[in-house]
Amino acid sequence: MKTPLRPLVLSLLAGSAAVSLRALEWQTSHLERRPPAGAEVVRVEYRFRNSTPKPVRITGLTTSCGCTEASVDDTMVRPGASGSVKVLFTVGKRTGRQLKSIYVHTDETPGLTELELVVELPSEGAWQ
Repeated sequence: MKTPLRPLVLSLLAGSAAVSLRALEWQTSHLERRPPAGAEVVRVEYRFRNSTPKPVRITGLTTSCGCTEASVDDTMVRPGASGSVKVLFTVGKRTGRQLKSIYVHTDETPGLTELELVVELPSEGAWQ
């Protein structure tokens, strides 16, 4: 007996698409910056859009380090609306490559979305 593959493949694809869909579509989830020597802070924005037909609430923002702060102007994102997560990284006495994570929690997406910030700082002695 011959099993029709097309309906099986389509149902598998539909099932996997439903799992991988995120309520917020991100312009990028990875940013890299090289601040000038002597910079005290690095500021970046991660832009997003609500691609669902219903409102999405951002329920929390957490970061991987106390040197990194994240904020959002409006926690309720209407259907089709855009916004951004603003991130402030404090350089302090850090040198070299810094990898920081920002975690976005919503009421729509199971789990969380991870945003990455890579900051390339001058090595010690290059500040002078």
